[in-house]
Amino acid sequence: MLARAWLPGRRALSAITYTIKSASWHAKIAQIPEAATIYEQRAMAELAALYKNEDPFLWYLTECFSASRKKGQVIAHIDVKRVFCRFGYAVSDSTTRNALTSLTNRSLNKLKAKVQDATAWGETEFGKISDNVQRYAQVFEHGLGKENELKHGTVCTAVGLDDCKPGAFRASDHIARVLKQDRQTMMVESLYDSIDWEHMDNITNLHFVRVVVDFSPWLNPLASQVLARFRTALAKHRLEPRKKRLQPLSTNSEQQMENKGYQAGFHDFDEQMGIEPEKCNDLLSWNRADGGGHATLMRQKMIQVPTKDIYASYRNAISTPETWHTKSTQLNSAASNHYGPAASPDPSSLSRSSNAANMKRPTDLKKCDFYPTSRSISMIWDAHVLDCWRLVLGCDSDLLTHFEELAAHDCLPSIDDLLEQASILRERYASQAAYEQALDKAEQDGALHRSKFPMGSAWTPPSGPEAPVAENDIDTEMPGLNTIPDVHNPAEDAAVGAEPSAEIPTTPEPKDSNAEACDAEEGPKVHKEPPGFNGDRVLSNSILFLMEFGWWIELNYAIPEGDVGRVFEIWKIFIFTFAGSSNQNYMKYMLDLYALLEFECSPELKEALLNNWLMTLCGEIGTFVEGDIMQEWNNRWLTQISGQRGGDFDEKFYRKTIAPNVLHFLQIKEDIESAFDLKHRRLAVLFSLFMPLPNCAKLQQPVNDSVISDERLFSGSDLTVTVDPDTGRLSDDWYEPEEFEALVERLCGPELQEEESEDEEPESDEPETESEGEDSEDD
Repeated sequence: MLARAWLPGRRALSAITYTIKSASWHAKIAQIPEAATIYEQRAMAELAALYKNEDPFLWYLTECFSASRKKGQVIAHIDVKRVFCRFGYAVSDSTTRNALTSLTNRSLNKLKAKVQDATAWGETEFGKISDNVQRYAQVFEHGLGKENELKHGTVCTAVGLDDCKPGAFRASDHIARVLKQDRQTMMVESLYDSIDWEHMDNITNLHFVRVVVDFSPWLNPLASQVLARFRTALAKHRLEPRKKRLQPLSTNSEQQMENKGYQAGFHDFDEQMGIEPEKCNDLLSWNRADGGGHATLMRQKMIQVPTKDIYASYRNAISTPETWHTKSTQLNSAASNHYGPAASPDPSSLSRSSNAANMKRPTDLKKCDFYPTSRSISMIWDAHVLDCWRLVLGCDSDLLTHFEELAAHDCLPSIDDLLEQASILRERYASQAAYEQALDKAEQDGALHRSKFPMGSAWTPPSGPEAPVAENDIDTEMPGLNTIPDVHNPAEDAAVGAEPSAEIPTTPEPKDSNAEACDAEEGPKVHKEPPGFNGDRVLSNSILFLMEFGWWIELNYAIPEGDVGRVFEIWKIFIFTFAGSSNQNYMKYMLDLYALLEFECSPELKEALLNNWLMTLCGEIGTFVEGDIMQEWNNRWLTQISGQRGGDFDEKFYRKTIAPNVLHFLQIKEDIESAFDLKHRRLAVLFSLFMPLPNCAKLQQPVNDSVISDERLFSGSDLTVTVDPDTGRLSDDWYEPEEFEALVERLCGPELQEEESEDEEPESDEPETESEGEDSEDD
């Protein structure tokens, strides 16, 4: 039957071939000068629609055959070339690479023309975002002298600048402001006073309202009003959602962190962009990088001070540290300050909350996995805020029941009522004054009534047998941690959670003096308060956590909204938080950024920098991202696309084929997946293989055992699958649910594991293994 079914498919294929080779289609292809035009004219979508309309049977077979497999299981499509091979339109690798090289030359020449035209007008059209990249070159065919090697390189993306006033990037004005040395007038007091604390109080109140509105289904209708206040009343400098112009540049093998490597990479990228040093002495170049790249350029400026040439001395180059790496570093500081030991008995420690919620504690608090850690701490922060809401509202029951009762009596609060209560919550549990009150009873007695938190009963150490420490709670990097008891008493824990403690929980001292001496030498030291201390250390730690991480929450919400004004307020606060942490370098980077924007930039240049600080890749509201995370995404795809190609980053394969077209590859992949319905569907893909063919209801079993399973399907066996001709669904009446799941697993193998999310943390420096679905060597 399949052999006869191929006949109409072949006739349709001939018709499609004739249509594609027709003059009208060739005229359309001739109008495509580069890859970007393909997306604008939607040629891929039209091609897919043509295949669908000409012959549904051929379309169905192509959809089945083009499914990639991993260990016999159908997975998402990762090789678009397979689709064209099934239609007979695939070309050789050499032709494809020549075409990609042509696209690279065309794109870079177009970039050069734009940069040179802007230079002739006396303007700066593009900035640069650079980053270092590593790839672990693993030896698969061993031999004498062959060993695994970590390849280093530098990548860069040219970013178009929008909304810049004429003359904003004039270098002479910037150099004159630098020579004035106005940054020396900056004092701690002036920096502190420059922060809009009234705005920060209002924004914190709104975040507290957002948490309770998202939590309670009875308050969900207020979510639109909360979002509107973020975007109107509390907005400071919102950007227009304009799609950013990006052009990745060719890579090189220089090491960005080294002086010589930075100079070579800097000049290489400028040459690719068409920047002519002799014509750009009065034009500023904006160089964006992570903290290390920013520090390297600032170091180059100090080294090249005696050089007279403006370009060689980097006097016309401004550098800014990027936001995502700053946010990640601040997250590491918050984890180091608030997690504590893995088996900490302190109720205010994040480790205690993580253990209670069965969440994984970061292995290395100094370098946490960004996304898992941010999700965990954000959830704990929300839980603390909700518990504070319970105390402020005086709920005898939980919050859900409280608001349900209010809804039953038609007494739900308005957003203004919630904001008023949120201001009380902030003053009591998330402010500097509240922190000082928690440490000194005299401060608490002299505070205003609305700022006083309720007093709880005195805390007493629990008595009873010590609970054993779980194996996964032991921190191997902290010797002696397993000797710290983790006493757990649910009744007393509930009492502590209900009312703030007035005393400090202390770890019971060991009875054995030798053990005490051993703990003092090997284990972490137990904090002891000075004599006469009458505060609550646990409460003060919780207040600090709510206040400090609330600023991080605000930064994380302001970035997608494109409100760079709110982001700048958090930058100024981070100067103080970094000063009190072990990340002193980022305190210097934030000071450099503040001094640049406030003292060394004209109003036009400052506005131009802020207008282009965040970017959106799709031009929609709520989709803004940081520049460095965009570059990290490119780095990830660069290393994944290259696979086991080997070689250095300055080879022709990387410079001409992969790096400049990485964004084109991603766009083509998404267009083909969308046009040919190749989205990741997991078991839905497997089920579609059992579905009846279009207009072929009599084909009850279009199953190819080579596609689904290595086992053959014997007629009449328990593996026989039938399809309802009316609904087109699998007939599972013969099986119980458990039997049906076992059948699917037997046919298709176990369910595929979840793939990594696209918002995963960018590639780490760990050695990479062979990528699935990639050839070990390019032909």
